[in-house]
Amino acid sequence: MIHSFNIQTNNWLFRHIYKRLQFLDVKILSQACVLLLLCVWQGFHSGCYVTFFNEFIIILLEREFADVILTERCQHLVTDWPVLSNILGWMYINAMVPHCFLAFPLLTADRYLPVMEETSFFLYQFVWVSLLITEGVRLLKKIIQ
Repeated sequence: MIHSFNIQTNNWLFRHIYKRLQFLDVKILSQACVLLLLCVWQGFHSGCYVTFFNEFIIILLEREFADVILTERCQHLVTDWPVLSNILGWMYINAMVPHCFLAFPLLTADRYLPVMEETSFFLYQFVWVSLLITEGVRLLKKIIQ
């Protein structure tokens, strides 16, 4: 999804910033630096920082999910049932994207916090539960092996 949003800026950041930060040898730190630069580029409203923080935690969550859940044993589920994986992907995108970008158009905390509270901070609850599930699966794999 990130590749389809603001393509020119993403390409420039990848070529000129992200690749130059590879000396850090930590992909997460390089991504955090790029997102922080994007935050400063967008302005100093807290909604920008919350939005890019949300993007960062979703990137981390997706990486954890791919590492733990989508192993060789489970890969056949995606290829054998493409309709199911497409439906789950569609549900994930339609549930997460609005919550990720919620703070961006509202810009200030006095506007976006009541809305996030009204949705029971769904994004953060989802991330927390998903991380617990992936850690549980990782623990089960260690116990089984």
